[in-house]
Amino acid sequence: MPLCYVSTAIKHAIRCQVFIIILLLSCLNKECVLKIFRKNQFLRSLMLLPVALLLNINVLINPSAVNILHHSRIDGMLESFRLDMPILHWITLSLIFFAAAILINRMVIINRLSNSITLYPGLFFIVLISAFPVFGAVSSLTISTVLLLLLLSNLMYINARSGVVDKIFNVGLYLGLMGLLFMPQLIFFFMIVASVNMLTTVKRRTVFNLINGTLIPFFLIGLAVLLYADQITDFKAMYANQFGFVNFSVPQSVEQWVTLVVIILYVLLVLLTYNSVISKKSIQSIRKINVLSFTILFVIMIHLISGIQSLHTLVLLMPVFAFYTAEGVLKFKKETNAELILILLVILGIVMPFVG
Repeated sequence: MPLCYVSTAIKHAIRCQVFIIILLLSCLNKECVLKIFRKNQFLRSLMLLPVALLLNINVLINPSAVNILHHSRIDGMLESFRLDMPILHWITLSLIFFAAAILINRMVIINRLSNSITLYPGLFFIVLISAFPVFGAVSSLTISTVLLLLLLSNLMYINARSGVVDKIFNVGLYLGLMGLLFMPQLIFFFMIVASVNMLTTVKRRTVFNLINGTLIPFFLIGLAVLLYADQITDFKAMYANQFGFVNFSVPQSVEQWVTLVVIILYVLLVLLTYNSVISKKSIQSIRKINVLSFTILFVIMIHLISGIQSLHTLVLLMPVFAFYTAEGVLKFKKETNAELILILLVILGIVMPFVG
């Protein structure tokens, strides 16, 4: 057997062993994993970092497994970073997932999106995003997931009492940074306006501050580009190439099919469980859940107008899926059923590297 095949088999075997260890811990002791993250405590929040490191060990073992399309010049630099410094890339990716998990937990708790205070949303975010190899690399869209959570957190602070001036500018700033990383994400502008209208009243000043915050990152980067006039052409081409219309071609691999089917099933799950999730919650909490759920529609629109023939853009759906998974788990009367959901997601992570 050629050495390359032996090496690949070892890499997959090591990754499977890591997942199996987590799976066995969950199976051997009832409530073993979920019990750790049942309560919101600082030390238990830190436990999300080793979970992220373990579930993304394949990034370290096989750094060339993920083929990231160059959505921007930043992705080109990040690809070199991924291939040349796999250990640092693995740690960076895990830290990004960990930061996103902390942000989604904080957003759910502060805004009372759930009737129970747990770390489940962050836990399931890490498990879900790590289960799909297509999301297993530091990229402009992976970083945008953190920015999206910051955007949503600031957006949910807005209400009739607090006003919108101080927060809407921050929302625009995060939107501008997302646009710099991947221009089609600016379509979230319309989601923000619609969300503000759900939370309070939209005024001209609100839209003006939102536009100001959005334009500041572009203004600063524009000044930098002007200092290097020879880069202007490349700058225009970089963003022009990010737009188009998606090619509705049939997925080219089993991994793409499985990823697409699971994401479609999750969207259907959100629609079917929405009424259950918003039950026994305040009107303000329901509005904020609507803002979070509204994200699905605009992520799909971003995917359509970007013209990217891959599923990388759908990484922005993971926070929504994580929240709904956590809410579903909390409604189980038996802890064994909740553990079963976690086990199934871990099994998905075991299987996915082999189906590509």
